[in-house]
Amino acid sequence: MGRLMRAILRPFLAISVLCFLIFPLVIGVRPIYSHQVQQASVTVQVDGADRHQSIDGFGVNANSASWDNGALAPAIDQLISPGGTTIWRVIVETHENWETTNDNDDPNSYNWTYYNVLYETEKFRDLWGLLAYLDQKQAPVIYLNVMGCLPEWMGRCNPPESMDDEWVELISSLVYYAHNTKGLRIDLLSPMNEQDAGNPEGPRIEPARYVGMLKKLATRLDALGINNTGFVGPETADIYRANTEYVPAMLNDAALMPRVRHFAVHNYGGSAGGIGSVIAASAYPDRTFWLSEFSAWCPGCDSGTQPDNDWNFATGTFDNLLSTLYGGASGALVYDAYDSFYEHHESFGYWGLLRYNAASNTYSPQKRFYTMAQAFRYIQRGMTLLETSSTNGSLNARGFASQDGTRFTLVGRNASDEAVQLTVQLAHLAVSGPLALYDTTQSGNLQQGPDVPGSGSTYTVTIAPNSVFTLTNVTPTDPTDPTDPTDPTDPTDPTNPVLTNKLYLPLLPSVGDNTTALRASSIVRKG
Repeated sequence: MGRLMRAILRPFLAISVLCFLIFPLVIGVRPIYSHQVQQASVTVQVDGADRHQSIDGFGVNANSASWDNGALAPAIDQLISPGGTTIWRVIVETHENWETTNDNDDPNSYNWTYYNVLYETEKFRDLWGLLAYLDQKQAPVIYLNVMGCLPEWMGRCNPPESMDDEWVELISSLVYYAHNTKGLRIDLLSPMNEQDAGNPEGPRIEPARYVGMLKKLATRLDALGINNTGFVGPETADIYRANTEYVPAMLNDAALMPRVRHFAVHNYGGSAGGIGSVIAASAYPDRTFWLSEFSAWCPGCDSGTQPDNDWNFATGTFDNLLSTLYGGASGALVYDAYDSFYEHHESFGYWGLLRYNAASNTYSPQKRFYTMAQAFRYIQRGMTLLETSSTNGSLNARGFASQDGTRFTLVGRNASDEAVQLTVQLAHLAVSGPLALYDTTQSGNLQQGPDVPGSGSTYTVTIAPNSVFTLTNVTPTDPTDPTDPTDPTDPTDPTNPVLTNKLYLPLLPSVGDNTTALRASSIVRKG
């Protein structure tokens, strides 16, 4: 080739090489990592005979104020499938527009003329609409949480004990109206939020008084014929105080415990606080505990500021999920399902898995939606956490299996900037056939790679750098496969438009971690 011809073709050759390198990123296909590049080798061993806690499910916190006559329904659909949400903590706030004046002077007598009007106002129509839609979608677990401080006349964030019976009337009137008048399903009730922290998250109530208030509420609900709705608590902000004060106070009360179905605490630093060990050593070792609020930490997300780096926030949230599961949690609910306005903060919150677009009144997935789906979709309810070890700390993974050992999921994160050759060694499991590989990176969402062949005991695969990954033989029972390129609403497609605004008419009728939790890490919390 002559000098002139080489000079003419050189730019075109350079462009061709560049196109070859970036083409996989443009079309959303996971790039193939050359075996000629030196890769770290990591072995992960999973022992099916060494089992820890059973998984109750994964979920989100869902602010009922966003229902907006059904405009929220497409977001709910997205969180169910492909999001994998099975536990719904539905939030209603007491901060505004809830019994702003006393219904009467007798907390033991309901003024239903008053309550019948109150519970058909916009605030509660939003709550009824969301609860009804979740029931229509056959959500496995719906639990109601009351968030924020009390009405002014009850003492706001520091109510006197003389108002305890009025609080019981307030909460029980809501549950009765939902159950008897609206015919709605509420599986579990969490009637208070972060009472250890107080203003603005909830009324400040110490452990002994909290237990007494729950018992009064249980007695009132029984008198109303509502005895199948279990309690969840203590919903504390400080996981250390939950471990040492609130949870023991509940466990030591034989009159309350028949009503308590699960314990629930909040933490934003990846700690499970040793609560599993406290429960295991009690008279009620069958009770499980959930992280009912968890996420990576975001200093401004309560006060109208987006996270600084969405990918770091997404991977940090995933890391905290793995840590809390290793700490014994049987369930974990990410805060928050979608960006929304909270009364008690008087601000828009930006913790959401889904971003809210005010101009179009629509919701679209953020990076953290996909990192959570890597676990939520493929760790099925009833699976157990298996003992899992890794030869390299930069790759953190956890294995889960069904009771019979045939269904298996490994979720993990490669935190290094290099691809890793991963060998997974399985023992005492009945896994057969190949495993499916999914990953989420900075440039791709829930991408499916080639199936990973194996003998049922050993699987080897290349894991992308700086990625969240899943190896599984579980097929989620979703109506739509999110990896199907023929699906026009495929949420993994980067060109996919945001969810459309639709109107829906509601259809109305184990083992815990170390008990010596570090207090410094336990107080990482929201708000």
